[in-house]
Amino acid sequence: MKKVITILAIGTMSLSAFIPLAHAEAQVIVPNEMEQSEIKENDALPESLVEGLDKYVEFTEDKYILNIPADVKSTYSVEEIMAVQTQIDESNSFLSVAEADSHTYVDEAAKTTNFLITDSEVLKAAGQKPMLRAAGVTKVVRYWWGMKIYLSKTFLNYSGGSLTGMAGYMVSKLPLKHPFALLAAGAMGAIGVFGTSAKHGYVIRITGISTAATVTGIWRQ
Repeated sequence: MKKVITILAIGTMSLSAFIPLAHAEAQVIVPNEMEQSEIKENDALPESLVEGLDKYVEFTEDKYILNIPADVKSTYSVEEIMAVQTQIDESNSFLSVAEADSHTYVDEAAKTTNFLITDSEVLKAAGQKPMLRAAGVTKVVRYWWGMKIYLSKTFLNYSGGSLTGMAGYMVSKLPLKHPFALLAAGAMGAIGVFGTSAKHGYVIRITGISTAATVTGIWRQ
C-alpha cells in the first residue's frame, strides 16, 4: 500500500546561495517497495520531456551532447529544446569542475557520473567497528537532467537529528554543494526521517543542476 505525503519542495535555487525563489507542492510517494515516484511538475523539466529526449543525449568522455534528428526535433517546441539544452549546458559546467577520486566512477552506458561510499566507511569514520552486515552503500548518481541520491540506513543513522545537521553531514561525506544537501535533508525531514529514526534507506530524486533544482521524488530503497 502506498503512503502519499505532500511536502513543500523548493522550486528554484542557486549553487552560490540557498535562496528559495518559488515553492510548489509535490506529491511524494513512499511505496513499500522501491519504485519511481509520481509528482506534479513545477519548475523542473517535465518528466515526459526528459524521457522523450534522453535517448538523444550522448555522453562522451566528460560532457553531454544533445543530438536530435531533424524529424524528431520538429515534434518539440523551440522552448522545450532550449530548456533541455540549458540543462545540459549546466550539467557540463558541473562536470568540468567535479573532482574525481577513488570513490568516483563514470558509467558511459548509463550516461552517469557516480560517487559511492560504503557503510563500512561510514562506521569507521564514526569510530565504530564495521559490522559484517554493514553491506549498504550511499551514492550520488548524476545524470544530464539532475541526480539521484541514495542514502543507506546506516548513513542516515549518523547524519544528525536536524535539517542543518543532516545537510552538513551530507556536505562532509558526499560531493554535494550545501544547497543540494539542504534540499535532500528537507525532503527527508518532510517525511519525518532524521538520524536514528531511519528504518530504511531512501532515494531522493532532484531534477535540475543549478538554476531550478527541485526535489521531484523520494522513495524507500
